[in-house]
Amino acid sequence: MRLKRLSKSYVLRPFLFLKEGRPEVITTNKFQTGSFMHNLRLFFIKTAIIFMAIYLCIILPLSKAVEHGFSGFDQVLTKPSTKLILIGLISNPEVLYQIASEELSKGNLDKANNFLLAAIGVIESHQASVAYKAKFYELEKRIASARKVNMK
Repeated sequence: MRLKRLSKSYVLRPFLFLKEGRPEVITTNKFQTGSFMHNLRLFFIKTAIIFMAIYLCIILPLSKAVEHGFSGFDQVLTKPSTKLILIGLISNPEVLYQIASEELSKGNLDKANNFLLAAIGVIESHQASVAYKAKFYELEKRIASARKVNMK
C-alpha cells in the first residue's frame, strides 16, 4: 500500500522504508515494543492503579456516607412527621383500613387514627361508593368512642 512517493527509489509505507526492493525497518524508541512479560507487568500495574483510584475516589467515600447516613435513621423514624409521610406513601385504602383496625385492637388509638385518616383521605380523593365510605367512617366512630372510654 503506497502512501506517498518521496523519490524514484523510496516509497513510504507504515514503519518501513523500501529502497529498490530491500526493506529497512525503522528502529526508534517510539515503535519498539517490550517483551511479553514487560507488557504484562505494565498491564497489571496500570490495572492496580485504576482499581485503587476507583476505591479511593468512589467506594470509600460512599461507604462512609452510608455509614453516617444510617446512624440517625432509627431516630428519624420516631418523629411523627416522618411517620405521617411514610403513611402517605401507601395509596391502598384497604391496607390502611386493616392496619388501623389492627392498631385499634391492640389499643394504640393514636396510630389507628393516623392510619384511618390516611385511608379516608385516599378514598375521598377518588370517587368511591357511599357504602364503601361508610365502612371507614364506622371505624372512625369506633376509634372516637374508644378514646372517650379511655379519657374517663
